[in-house]
Amino acid sequence: MTSGGQSAQLLYDGEVDMLMMWNGRVSAIINEGADADFTYNDGVLQNTHLCIIEGAPNQETAVEFINAAIDPEYQANLPLHIDYGPGNPAAFDTGKIPDERARELPSFPENAERQVLMSYEWWASSAGEQAERRWLEFMQR
Repeated sequence: MTSGGQSAQLLYDGEVDMLMMWNGRVSAIINEGADADFTYNDGVLQNTHLCIIEGAPNQETAVEFINAAIDPEYQANLPLHIDYGPGNPAAFDTGKIPDERARELPSFPENAERQVLMSYEWWASSAGEQAERRWLEFMQR
Protein backbone atom coordinates (compact mmCIF):
# COMPACT_ATOMS: atom_id res chain seq x y z
CA MET A 1 0.00 0.00 0.00
CA THR A 2 1.17 3.47 -0.77
CA SER A 3 -1.34 5.65 1.07
CA GLY A 4 -3.98 5.83 3.78
CA GLY A 5 -6.59 6.33 1.09
CA GLN A 6 -5.56 3.09 -0.60
CA SER A 7 -5.88 1.12 2.64
CA ALA A 8 -9.33 2.60 3.21
CA GLN A 9 -10.41 1.68 -0.33
CA LEU A 10 -9.15 -1.91 0.03
CA LEU A 11 -11.13 -2.31 3.25
CA TYR A 12 -14.21 -0.64 1.82
CA ASP A 13 -14.14 -2.87 -1.27
CA GLY A 14 -13.71 -6.03 0.83
CA GLU A 15 -10.33 -6.78 -0.79
CA VAL A 16 -8.80 -7.36 2.64
CA ASP A 17 -10.19 -8.84 5.83
CA MET A 18 -7.92 -7.02 8.25
CA LEU A 19 -5.22 -4.40 8.22
CA MET A 20 -3.57 -1.76 10.33
CA MET A 21 -4.71 1.76 9.46
CA TRP A 22 -5.63 5.12 10.95
CA ASN A 23 -8.85 5.15 12.94
CA GLY A 24 -10.08 8.23 11.07
CA ARG A 25 -9.80 6.41 7.75
CA VAL A 26 -11.83 3.48 9.10
CA SER A 27 -14.44 5.80 10.61
CA ALA A 28 -14.84 7.58 7.28
CA ILE A 29 -15.60 4.40 5.34
CA ILE A 30 -17.89 3.11 8.09
CA ASN A 31 -19.84 6.37 7.74
CA GLU A 32 -20.04 5.66 3.99
CA GLY A 33 -21.58 2.25 4.68
CA ALA A 34 -18.57 -0.08 4.76
CA ASP A 35 -18.96 -3.31 6.71
CA ALA A 36 -15.96 -2.62 8.96
CA ASP A 37 -14.99 -1.89 12.53
CA PHE A 38 -11.80 -1.29 14.51
CA THR A 39 -10.24 -1.64 17.92
CA TYR A 40 -7.49 0.19 19.74
CA ASN A 41 -6.23 -3.07 21.28
CA ASP A 42 -2.49 -3.33 20.57
CA GLY A 43 -2.63 -0.21 18.39
CA VAL A 44 0.15 2.27 17.79
CA LEU A 45 -0.55 5.72 19.18
CA GLN A 46 1.18 8.42 17.18
CA ASN A 47 1.76 12.01 18.10
CA THR A 48 2.72 15.18 16.30
CA HIS A 49 5.64 17.38 17.14
CA LEU A 50 5.70 21.15 16.98
CA CYS A 51 9.11 22.78 17.04
CA ILE A 52 10.91 26.02 16.42
CA ILE A 53 14.16 25.93 14.52
CA GLU A 54 17.02 27.44 16.49
CA GLY A 55 17.72 30.96 15.29
CA ALA A 56 14.42 31.21 13.39
CA PRO A 57 13.02 34.72 12.96
CA ASN A 58 9.88 35.64 14.91
CA GLN A 59 10.57 33.18 17.72
CA GLU A 60 8.26 34.99 20.11
CA THR A 61 5.36 34.64 17.67
CA ALA A 62 6.25 30.99 17.08
CA VAL A 63 6.15 30.31 20.83
CA GLU A 64 2.75 32.02 21.05
CA PHE A 65 1.48 29.83 18.20
CA ILE A 66 2.71 26.60 19.79
CA ASN A 67 1.20 27.54 23.15
CA ALA A 68 -2.12 28.24 21.43
CA ALA A 69 -1.95 25.04 19.39
CA ILE A 70 -1.54 22.87 22.48
CA ASP A 71 -4.04 24.80 24.60
CA PRO A 72 -6.63 22.33 25.97
CA GLU A 73 -9.53 24.58 24.97
CA TYR A 74 -8.42 24.62 21.32
CA GLN A 75 -7.40 20.96 21.36
CA ALA A 76 -10.89 20.03 22.58
CA ASN A 77 -12.34 21.42 19.34
CA LEU A 78 -10.45 18.94 17.13
CA PRO A 79 -12.56 15.82 17.80
CA LEU A 80 -15.72 17.80 17.18
CA HIS A 81 -14.69 17.96 13.50
CA ILE A 82 -12.46 14.93 12.83
CA ASP A 83 -12.05 11.43 14.29
CA TYR A 84 -8.63 12.05 15.82
CA GLY A 85 -8.14 12.78 19.49
CA PRO A 86 -6.48 15.76 21.08
CA GLY A 87 -2.76 15.57 21.76
CA ASN A 88 -3.16 17.39 25.06
CA PRO A 89 -4.93 15.07 27.55
CA ALA A 90 -6.23 18.10 29.46
CA ALA A 91 -8.61 18.69 26.53
CA PHE A 92 -10.77 15.88 27.89
CA ASP A 93 -11.27 17.89 31.10
CA THR A 94 -12.65 21.00 29.36
CA GLY A 95 -16.21 19.69 29.11
CA LYS A 96 -16.28 20.44 25.38
CA ILE A 97 -15.94 16.83 24.25
CA PRO A 98 -19.08 14.82 25.02
CA ASP A 99 -18.28 11.63 26.96
CA GLU A 100 -19.64 9.36 24.22
CA ARG A 101 -17.42 11.10 21.66
CA ALA A 102 -14.38 11.05 23.96
CA ARG A 103 -14.65 7.26 24.32
CA GLU A 104 -14.34 6.88 20.53
CA LEU A 105 -10.99 8.67 20.32
CA PRO A 106 -7.51 7.10 20.27
CA SER A 107 -6.09 9.46 22.89
CA PHE A 108 -8.94 8.94 25.37
CA PRO A 109 -7.08 7.59 28.44
CA GLU A 110 -8.75 4.15 28.43
CA ASN A 111 -8.00 3.74 24.70
CA ALA A 112 -4.47 5.11 24.99
CA GLU A 113 -3.70 2.53 27.71
CA ARG A 114 -4.36 -0.27 25.20
CA GLN A 115 -1.84 1.09 22.71
CA VAL A 116 1.89 1.58 22.51
CA LEU A 117 3.32 5.03 21.87
CA MET A 118 5.28 5.25 18.61
CA SER A 119 9.00 5.52 19.39
CA TYR A 120 10.30 8.08 16.92
CA GLU A 121 13.66 8.02 18.68
CA TRP A 122 14.03 4.30 17.91
CA TRP A 123 12.85 4.65 14.28
CA ALA A 124 15.43 7.44 13.78
CA SER A 125 18.19 5.25 15.24
CA SER A 126 20.48 3.00 13.25
CA ALA A 127 18.45 -0.06 14.30
CA GLY A 128 15.20 1.59 13.18
CA GLU A 129 16.66 2.61 9.83
CA GLN A 130 17.90 -0.96 9.29
CA ALA A 131 14.49 -2.37 10.18
CA GLU A 132 12.82 -0.05 7.69
CA ARG A 133 15.27 -1.07 4.95
CA ARG A 134 14.61 -4.77 5.66
CA TRP A 135 10.85 -4.16 5.55
CA LEU A 136 11.06 -2.30 2.25
CA GLU A 137 13.22 -5.06 0.75
CA PHE A 138 10.71 -7.68 1.95
CA MET A 139 7.79 -5.74 0.47
CA GLN A 140 9.52 -5.34 -2.90
CA ARG A 141 9.90 -9.10 -3.42
